[in-house]
Amino acid sequence: MNAKQLRSAWALGIALAASPAAVAMDEVLELTREEIQQLVGENNRRDAEAILAAVEYLRANPEVLERMIPDRSVDLFQNIPVEVPQKGGGTSPKLLQPYLLSVLDLGNSLRQRTDLENLRDLYTFLFERLPPVYVSGLPTPPTLGTLPVNTQVSVSVTLFKRFQENFADIRTDISVTDLVPLVTNFIADCTAERGWEDSGTSGELSDRCDVADYAADGLMANVDFVLKDDLTCVKDQGRRGTCVPHGIAAAVETQVMVNGGDPENLAEQDAYFQAKITTDWSNRYSDGLNTEATLSDFLNDSYRIQYEDVWNYNRSLSRTTSSTTGLFSSSCVSYTGEMCTNLAFQAQEDITLLFGVPSLIEYTSPARSTTDGYVISDYATVPDYTALGLPDFQLDLVTAALELETPVLVSLGVSDDFRFPDSNGYVQYTGLNSSGNHLLLLVGFVDNADLPANAPAAADRGYYIAKNSWGTNWGDCGFVYIPGEYLEALSNNYWYLDDQLL
Repeated sequence: MNAKQLRSAWALGIALAASPAAVAMDEVLELTREEIQQLVGENNRRDAEAILAAVEYLRANPEVLERMIPDRSVDLFQNIPVEVPQKGGGTSPKLLQPYLLSVLDLGNSLRQRTDLENLRDLYTFLFERLPPVYVSGLPTPPTLGTLPVNTQVSVSVTLFKRFQENFADIRTDISVTDLVPLVTNFIADCTAERGWEDSGTSGELSDRCDVADYAADGLMANVDFVLKDDLTCVKDQGRRGTCVPHGIAAAVETQVMVNGGDPENLAEQDAYFQAKITTDWSNRYSDGLNTEATLSDFLNDSYRIQYEDVWNYNRSLSRTTSSTTGLFSSSCVSYTGEMCTNLAFQAQEDITLLFGVPSLIEYTSPARSTTDGYVISDYATVPDYTALGLPDFQLDLVTAALELETPVLVSLGVSDDFRFPDSNGYVQYTGLNSSGNHLLLLVGFVDNADLPANAPAAADRGYYIAKNSWGTNWGDCGFVYIPGEYLEALSNNYWYLDDQLL
């Protein structure tokens, strides 16, 4: 059974262009506030403010710009096709998000530095999870919200400084990371996950490796970390730029496990469609999503993330890489799932003209459940608070969150260092610049002191274990180990979801 959604082109005030005009970063750096607003559309003030924040920062920090967008003449709106190595030889085509998404993610992170609600969310997260000695004498989170704004900021900074000053001791108190050889599979049988469905060769079959197939000197085979038993099967986004719904679905699946639930398989395709026709409607004919805007709209719209068998994801293994018409030919080859079209979001779109002008757009997609699945109750951004006298706070909190059973989404630039990890899944940061934007899920942290004997030490901190959406034939069975120095250089933003799912 299918469902329909209606959208008014007039009410949105957005053009129905198949793709935005090409714009290079060199041009954006010269734009005024008004011109940036025109670039993203008069109704899209959220993205305009994020781009403006990023542009001001990048003008003042050219070394960051060089790492993020090494060739400033490339089209910011263009997805970037890449090849990634496969276990056993050969490569597989993937699609990175446009550089514009790196700019937006960075800009949203910068804007969150002065967001009081986000500050209170971070305060609440630490206050409720740290050992009592570190929060002694501080107001409870409900009380914090009643205090004057300046007091809220100063009190939060006090907690954050306590957290950083005692970071080593806190990690000792909360960390359960240990060297434990892998004996049984920590990921459940994929076909037993609720929502699992077979939808043809191009359909997304979640996968896991057998115990013996994990890299001998990798972290999965040798290290026990707190979220290891809360991981679901690995997905493969195929030839489409859909890392954002894959990352969000993976975060929710893991949070369900942390909360005591069973392994589940959630629908990235339905989430992608929802975001494309709401959050990113003007760019719906191209791939990629703004993570901050997607999470915000999912929250505000109470969007219910569906199970995979509502609308199975299509990897579109025969799809053309790019499109100037808004149609990606051969998208539906070898796919037997619920619905597919050659549009980026793969639902049916019918446009009604009035006096030759688009007036009403009708979307047809598989009907959703109103009770099954999950609604995100809240989320928070982890910004850089160096301006508050808190250098390194961002990665300190990310590290603590992972050891407090909280998966963390990260937007980062993908360099060749990332695409080509070593045979055990370790990324080595050599200073290479970004080739495009990507979102993935951090699920663990392993300090250099806890690495297997043959693992290369990271230059900064240790390794962050990431679950990617490039299938199990890449990295260490779909996981990769990112050193702290890579994240310091090429990450754009971090988010975590509230542990309460509705």
